[in-house]
Amino acid sequence: MKKKFFEAVFLFVVGCIFGYLFETVLCFFQFGKYESRQGLIYGPFNPIYGFAFLLVPLLLKKHREKPLKLFFLSFFYGGVFEYFCSWVQETFFGTISWDYQKNFMNFDGRTCLRMMVVWGVIGFVFVRYCYPFLSKLADKVNEKYYLPVGIFLTVLLVLDMLLSSLAVFRERMRFEGKEPVTFLGEWLDKTYPSSYLDEIYPHRMKPDTKKELRTIPELHP
Repeated sequence: MKKKFFEAVFLFVVGCIFGYLFETVLCFFQFGKYESRQGLIYGPFNPIYGFAFLLVPLLLKKHREKPLKLFFLSFFYGGVFEYFCSWVQETFFGTISWDYQKNFMNFDGRTCLRMMVVWGVIGFVFVRYCYPFLSKLADKVNEKYYLPVGIFLTVLLVLDMLLSSLAVFRERMRFEGKEPVTFLGEWLDKTYPSSYLDEIYPHRMKPDTKKELRTIPELHP
């Protein structure tokens, strides 16, 4: 159990860092400039990819020797996962970070055929080549470190995700004109104003207008 716990945390962390690097490099080649692709306030982490790295082996490992099936399952699950992540962001935080309305065969703008193909390729490569390598790498860690390292990383990431969620949720409250009613709300407003969040999440948008929050004057007094 200790080994499985450590491996799960290890895969999640590697996925978070991979997602950050992958999207940062992709952004550079698309737009010729660096922009933050962090998913959390602190650290080079994109938890969407972290969760994907956890789920992919659970769902697809048994299909490793069936390349075509592996690709199409990755294609399908990746699209469903991306759609779900977009829905969660919009439902709980009142924003979206991507919109594929102009893309061919899109689904409510949350995912599209092109991105599902990308997920298919990533899932195929990960299950066939990356997961076996990462699993062997985790095996080389001394088992006495499984629990302390796993717990340490879990606590850090949970705190980071909690703080990041509170900061963007409080921004939604500010946009809706709701004043803070607790010390925590006041602290979040002071520590993580929209100008600060603009640097971390530069392309978060209002779902109805697709207008980026960094361009809305009301959030930048």
